[in-house]
Amino acid sequence: MNVLIAEDEAPAARRLERLVRDRLGDRITGIAVAATVEAARTALAASRIDLLLLDPNINQADGFSLLDVPTIAGGMGG
Repeated sequence: MNVLIAEDEAPAARRLERLVRDRLGDRITGIAVAATVEAARTALAASRIDLLLLDPNINQADGFSLLDVPTIAGGMGG
C-alpha cells in the first residue's frame, strides 16, 4: 500500500506518518510526505497512491483540488 500524506505542518505530518506505520505495519509499500499542493500533485501523477491523508488547506492552497480525476495516476480507483 502506497500512502501519501499531504500536510504542510511538519509535526502533524510526522504524527500522521507514525500513526499510519503503527496501524498498517507491513502492508505499507511506501509513504511519501508532500508539503505543497504541487508536490502532492507530482507524487499522485508519478505513482499509484492507495491512501491519501489530505490537509484541506495545505500551505494556504486548496488541498481538495488534488482530488480532481486528472491529477490522480490512472484516474480514480486506477
